[in-house]
Amino acid sequence: FSIVFDEPEFDESHWSGMLAQTYRTEHHPMKLRPQDFLEGLPAALAAMDHPSGDGLNSYVVSQATKQAGFTVALSGLGGDELFAGYPVFERYARLKGMKGFYGLPQGLRALGGTLAGQVYRNHKTARLQELMQLEDNRFAALYPVFRKIFPDTAIARLLGEVSPAQALMETLFSPEEQARADQLPAFSQVTLGEIHTYTQNVLLRDTDQMSMAHALEVRVPFFDHTLVEYALGIPDTHKTPTYPKKLLVDAMGDLLPHELVHRPKMGFVFPWDTWMRGELRDFCAQNMARLNQRGVFQAGEIDRLWTRYLARDKTVTWMQVWMLVVLENWMSQVGIDG
Repeated sequence: FSIVFDEPEFDESHWSGMLAQTYRTEHHPMKLRPQDFLEGLPAALAAMDHPSGDGLNSYVVSQATKQAGFTVALSGLGGDELFAGYPVFERYARLKGMKGFYGLPQGLRALGGTLAGQVYRNHKTARLQELMQLEDNRFAALYPVFRKIFPDTAIARLLGEVSPAQALMETLFSPEEQARADQLPAFSQVTLGEIHTYTQNVLLRDTDQMSMAHALEVRVPFFDHTLVEYALGIPDTHKTPTYPKKLLVDAMGDLLPHELVHRPKMGFVFPWDTWMRGELRDFCAQNMARLNQRGVFQAGEIDRLWTRYLARDKTVTWMQVWMLVVLENWMSQVGIDG
């Protein structure tokens, strides 16, 4: 089962069709247009027992799978996390190797980050500034910066204060676990971070709640504990290059078509930015307006964020806006006031 989009940069129907033809499987592509998605959006959001900026893709494909008569499905979740399939792996490894850079005075590094932010003004440079200002490049300091949706500057504008990322890490990893993580290869450090944070608290949770909304059981064979333990101990050299996922691809031998493996990477994500400026714009605007009136965030900041997004301010991402839209929708559904 796969989802097909009109937007070519998000559509993988050619590749999924090739794979189905290679293995002679019964393939079920499902066309999803923004109008259809908007009609089903209230039911999908109502299936969330916990607000999440992710998971609606799982809801849609789970619905199609169940309607086809299946009660159990397999997911490839875990392939990127175990075999270094995300860009964050190589970026993290590069910074882990810059011990000389982190030996420079913090003020000098911070100045470099500030200058970069003035020259290249986008959401990526905001993250770069935070990375350059860190005290050191240990796991507990580096990793959370890579996975934050909002940079510290945006959090400060919204909330008036910022909680240190390391304080959050201490709720997820004990000091002993952090010390052990620093002894692992760089890629394995990211895998450990992914499992304890994004995977456990977002991907697995969302997959479970969205599939069970349709009484569908989704299994994730890549997260067999013996495979996870084995992958964590493998040196980074065997996982490089990270695209295509070298270790996983090599393990498959000639079972996969060459042109399928050696193609630009595409994630399982909807054309959110296009839809939020089009068919979903009114839905987003209504929720952002209600959230702005709640008084939870600093006065006027939600309106300003929405205005900047519509003006294509490169420091604002669709994910930042969508997470706030979902938060407001969820609070309205469960009757949270103020």
